[in-house]
Amino acid sequence: SLVERPVQARDTHSSTQVGAMRVLVVGASGLLGRSICSVFNAAGHEVTGTALSRVKGGLVKLDVTKPDEVKGVLAASKPEIVIYAVKERVADSEEALPADKCEAALASMAAQAAAAGAWVLYISSDDVFSGGKAGCFKPEDPPCPGGSEGALKVRLEAALAKATQGDCAVLRVPPLYGPL
Repeated sequence: SLVERPVQARDTHSSTQVGAMRVLVVGASGLLGRSICSVFNAAGHEVTGTALSRVKGGLVKLDVTKPDEVKGVLAASKPEIVIYAVKERVADSEEALPADKCEAALASMAAQAAAAGAWVLYISSDDVFSGGKAGCFKPEDPPCPGGSEGALKVRLEAALAKATQGDCAVLRVPPLYGPL
């Protein structure tokens, strides 16, 4: 389980400056991805951001469903941390990818990143919980999605854990609103 595994310390001595890390933000053109890039840049880290359709402002084009593109971006950026902030489209969206394709894309990215020595953080959703519980959910509570997006996120979290052998983390966030 992801909750039971402690995060291991990483050697960051190979980075460009003392204490700096190489960070790859996949999905950096979205609301959260842009903010993540800004925070890491401001802290002096070497950040590479990727985007599929809104590729501008120094972002690198990446289609996560194409393992060869993923391999190329990982080789070029040599990240120590990969933050996967891709917004998966659910089945009722015109831009939707089938769940199997979303799962395969994340699993491939995570496995390649782990093989290259990078640690992976997956940005998930609090939709993995239906909200039917009295009180707050805890990290160790089993997921109980109430809809298709939550069910997809549960599948993706499991694919991430399997691809990285649990050497990863999941951050479950509520819906975000803001300018794209």
